Amino acid sequence: PVSQEEDLTEMVQSTEMDQISASLEDVIIEIYEDQESAEAKGIMNSRTAFDTCVTVSLDMEQNFRQLIVDFAEGGCIIRGHLYEGQIVITYERDPQAQNIFLGYVLNNFYFDNKHVMGNNSILKELSNDQGNPQFTHTVDLTVVWPNGMQASREGQIVREWIEGFDTGVFTDNVFE
Repeated sequence: PVSQEEDLTEMVQSTEMDQISASLEDVIIEIYEDQESAEAKGIMNSRTAFDTCVTVSLDMEQNFRQLIVDFAEGGCIIRGHLYEGQIVITYERDPQAQNIFLGYVLNNFYFDNKHVMGNNSILKELSNDQGNPQFTHTVDLTVVWPNGMQASREGQIVREWIEGFDTGVFTDNVFE
């Protein structure tokens, strides 16, 4: 039988993995959208809304894009969470597409001092059947806590953006 303490530990780990996944998705989508907005204005490198400790480098070849997001030595606090290491985002640029597939790899990446490993993807739909943006996040993450405990998660998480997508203000966003 599973003890109450083990059960509680699993619940905490599951909640923290949900938070890591959602936070990663938010940051990746925001960096992608910043880059697309910059390119639409004829600017090649975007300036993120994040702190100056985040460096985004762009490698491009025709429509292929690779964004290397580096969270500097010592990391960056973004929306109350400490990000360290790199996220490498790849995609094919097509401003007319209704769907965009973003692949990403985590390089020596830490979220709130937890080592997070994985190669994952996000399918961004501009408009689902209800007319709202929708994100399908395919995850294959392993998280190692500072105490050595580890947990993995595989699967898909679908988030529909039901409010705030047309305002440009992060704090009024509502997902379902």
